[in-house]
Amino acid sequence: MKKAIFALGIILTFINCSSNEPKVDRIVEDGVEIIQNHMEPYKIKGESSYLRLEEELTIDLENKEFEDLGLAHPEHIDADSNGNLYLVDRSQSLEYFIYKFDKQGNFIDSVGRRGQGPGELPNLTFMGLNAQDEIWISCWGGRKIVLLDKNGTFLKEIRYPTRWQAVIPLENGNYLAMETVFDETKGSAFYHLILYNSGFKEITQIDFFDWSHNLPGKKRH
Repeated sequence: MKKAIFALGIILTFINCSSNEPKVDRIVEDGVEIIQNHMEPYKIKGESSYLRLEEELTIDLENKEFEDLGLAHPEHIDADSNGNLYLVDRSQSLEYFIYKFDKQGNFIDSVGRRGQGPGELPNLTFMGLNAQDEIWISCWGGRKIVLLDKNGTFLKEIRYPTRWQAVIPLENGNYLAMETVFDETKGSAFYHLILYNSGFKEITQIDFFDWSHNLPGKKRH
């Protein structure tokens, strides 16, 4: 009798422990397992279920200290391994596209000069920093990627195919590019997101987006 009670106790303990584990809803579609997300996050023991944002730094561009910079519409930011911040502003009135601040929010320098010469850019599409803290800038108007060191010194240019509308260089030497494809006979237009190797040869198409409704003469809903 004692053995039966002991065994029952173990079973009840197991059931109780199992009921405390989060139940993850899984379905399989076309051989692919899909985890269904719910309004409330799954609660896993020892792991935080919520994201909390804490303010670490504010760069007040209305401060008189930065007034001469002319930064009006910063739209992108990145950081290097030392915590320096790089703000992008594509305003036509500015001589540079990128403004560098240290991790305390003090202005250091401007890099990425606007222009047509080597290392200069008529416009800026994307900007980022690689693992070596080098600044890369893709320029749709010039069909090139400009590489600068973290101080803004010009290193090299990479020319890319004219059919690319936008491009991001990846750490492994590949490129993630967006192309626009028109079909005049069908009146259709698509953005294609494609992965290319370092020699600009296509590896695979990742996704596409139909924007035919934006063509002239098309009715917009």
